[in-house]
Amino acid sequence: MSARTIRAHPLMIARYVKHALFWLILPWVRELFSLHPGAHISQTLLLETALLLVLVVHAWLQWRAFSIELAGSGIRLTSGVLLKREALIRRENLASVWMEARPTLAAFGAVAVRLDTEAGSMRAADCSAILRKRDALALRRLFGARRGGEFNYRCPPRSLALMAAASSSAVTGLLVFAPLVNNAGKLLGRGLSDELVGAAKEISRPLEKTIPLTAGILSLALLGGFALSFLILFSRSARFTVRQRAGRLTLSSGLVGRRTVCFSARAVNAVQIRQTVPFALLRQGSANICLAGHGLQREETAVLAPALNLRAPLAPLDRLVPEIPVREPDIRAPKRTHMHFLLPGLIAIGLILSGGVAAILLWTDLTAFIVLLALAALLLCVFHLFISERAYRSGGISATEGTICTRGSGAFALSTLCVPAGRLAEAVLVRRGDICSVRVRVRSQRATKQRARRLPAVETRDALLKVLKDAEK
Repeated sequence: MSARTIRAHPLMIARYVKHALFWLILPWVRELFSLHPGAHISQTLLLETALLLVLVVHAWLQWRAFSIELAGSGIRLTSGVLLKREALIRRENLASVWMEARPTLAAFGAVAVRLDTEAGSMRAADCSAILRKRDALALRRLFGARRGGEFNYRCPPRSLALMAAASSSAVTGLLVFAPLVNNAGKLLGRGLSDELVGAAKEISRPLEKTIPLTAGILSLALLGGFALSFLILFSRSARFTVRQRAGRLTLSSGLVGRRTVCFSARAVNAVQIRQTVPFALLRQGSANICLAGHGLQREETAVLAPALNLRAPLAPLDRLVPEIPVREPDIRAPKRTHMHFLLPGLIAIGLILSGGVAAILLWTDLTAFIVLLALAALLLCVFHLFISERAYRSGGISATEGTICTRGSGAFALSTLCVPAGRLAEAVLVRRGDICSVRVRVRSQRATKQRARRLPAVETRDALLKVLKDAEK
């Protein structure tokens, strides 16, 4: 393949000067519009104009100096005005190529591009630029899987809509917080009015109207915000497709701003399946992959399947990442530890009930308001108990055939992390008697870790040592 040089889009100039938006550009615009015909130009405006010209010229020189040279074996990145910087990256060393056609960029025929390697910085990508659409497509053809690959997977729109509707924020907001705020405002206004009617009528009557009105407006704002969250999540995940060919995968999604991630299957560190409470009730889950170097500066992972039916076999995962099979845990918590999983939720329920009774005895006129808050808190405790029960019944660890699969729970989510033994950063066992908790962390990903609780200590330790020894052979 002949070498090809790619220049940045002129919008890169705006990226170079955006850091001066508040301390230079906006004050300069304000000074400019404050001038009247025939008015004397102040020295401040002249100084700001000179600084802005210097900044724009420097940004223009940076834009002219930036280039990406594509060759058959890899790429060469060139940047810098006074100090030239050149970076040579072999094609097989690229962990991921990330592209996003945001609406603001697509209107000018531009695409945001980010290149990451496993040796990249934790705070910034190896290369971040704004390119023309045709140049971004050239990068995609060089590193991404083409159409008609060995395996193509498209997530059904119905599953995507279900995923967006069953997300934690949308369900909690639409079904819990918005009605709770609305009804709580009405009950609080009525209760405070009754509480203060004998003391100060001029205070109690406005409260009876003001508090419910404020709560109603706040509940509408919550409904609008969570509906907007649903639309954003669905638009980002719509038209989700995965193409796999010759060890390379290309993920594409987005209804308005198309987002594409191209990477090699060898860069996959782990597979993570996450279930929130609504997802667990529907036996659905979202599958993410942890890529070496991808998204380290944002602590993000690449979504492999935003909505996955866990009732059926995990066929897309088995075909897309066959090197990392997802297995059920074979080492689970003993029966005698069942109550330890449920104890925090039961204690919280006892505290809510006792605190609610005490509050009702102190503020009798606010009984309805207190009961409503207690019911909402009890609902959250029930969610926590449900996840804890699932973590006890299906949680644990499997360490066989060079792969470690760990399943555990957080406050309101159940997740499974599968990582090859060669990609394991650490496995920490915290032992208390013959019971232990194990925490598994993936290499190069400070944000990706999973913990399984209340497991047999000796059996867990022996299984981990065996799979790590097998990986060294």
